[in-house]
Amino acid sequence: MGSKCHAVQVRKIPGVGPRTEEILLDLDIRTIGQLAAADPDRLARQLGILGKRLYERAQGIDPSEVVVNYETKSIGREVTFERDIKDAAPILQMMDGLAEEIHGELIECGFRFKTITVKVRYEHFDTFTRARSLSFSTNDLDILRNNGKRLVDQFLRKKKKVRLVGLRVSALSRV
Repeated sequence: MGSKCHAVQVRKIPGVGPRTEEILLDLDIRTIGQLAAADPDRLARQLGILGKRLYERAQGIDPSEVVVNYETKSIGREVTFERDIKDAAPILQMMDGLAEEIHGELIECGFRFKTITVKVRYEHFDTFTRARSLSFSTNDLDILRNNGKRLVDQFLRKKKKVRLVGLRVSALSRV
């Protein structure tokens, strides 16, 4: 594993939750580099099979199966604003841009969609989603754009500042 990763806290490793982190801290292991240099037998005694797996991950070894072919289930985009926004106009304009990006990918990949979902995160990190399923599959930009705006408009009426908006299509099928 590269030297940049060696300074990363062990908590960033998948499988290291609060309890495991506490055990590692008791062993004076705070970083991935320290974990990579630790005695694997000691880790196994303290953490069992998880100790062995964490040691291997710190070494850059992950025996997980690599998935080459996968099925795309959704296509989405989201954007976090530089500052929280209360005015609906720039939010709706951003929704247009997100719809155009998603539409481009739909066309490029040969997909149609049935479900449109919007995501809104307000200034205090409260996050909400709203979805609409169509009775037909389509890849029409205007349908995506108009439904996305209708869905997000429900959130804009609350007069709260918006931190993030997102748009996603799902229930995909091939053209």
